[in-house]
Amino acid sequence: MSYLCIIPARKGSKGVPGKNMAEVAGHPLIHYSLEVAKKVIGSRKDSTIFVSTDSEEIKAYAEGEGIEVPFLRPDEFAGDLSPSIEFVVHALREFAARGQTFQSVILLQPTSPLRPVNAVQEAIRMMEENPEADSLITAFEDPTLNLDTYYHCSANGYAMPVTDAHNKGGRRQDVAPVYVRNGAVYIVRTEYLERTQRLIADIPLVLVMDAGVSVNVDGPEELKQVREILEA
Repeated sequence: MSYLCIIPARKGSKGVPGKNMAEVAGHPLIHYSLEVAKKVIGSRKDSTIFVSTDSEEIKAYAEGEGIEVPFLRPDEFAGDLSPSIEFVVHALREFAARGQTFQSVILLQPTSPLRPVNAVQEAIRMMEENPEADSLITAFEDPTLNLDTYYHCSANGYAMPVTDAHNKGGRRQDVAPVYVRNGAVYIVRTEYLERTQRLIADIPLVLVMDAGVSVNVDGPEELKQVREILEA
């Protein structure tokens, strides 16, 4: 199967300004995703690593690391509210115009610098061994969560239970484990993406990862946390 492995790295960020180039253990944050991509995808002749960015600085850094960036992401796909599907479709169309098409897309967000190489390898294996699956996500188990205690609030002041078992008196120990998407790896088949304009299927495959490598750098606290881990 051929893959377009996209590392999305726009220059803007509300939580941490310039986050993708923030220094972490002697390297920019994006470095760790580039290294994983090169180890997993670099030797596949049918696949390509691409950094989707609106930043000349990030483009130059990626090219210095051996990743060709033949075009930048347009500003209209690089705002705080721009959905990920927009830059993915943009990348696929640009490569198609250059004569390159891919059967699947892999997203490796720079905000998951602790993602191990073998997690991406295993995710690819799962997709290739399950041809009926349209997409894959990664997640970690959170043993503290019990969905039977979760509610939405209605406009007229009522609690709307997330599950029908909220008032059955069940114990957390007796309910099924809850898994939280960690954003470390996404894979989606191009045919499904183009047909539905979605990156995640209604029922995706899931690769369960360790909570310890599932840190997603969304703000200063997580950035501090990964710095402490990687500098140890």
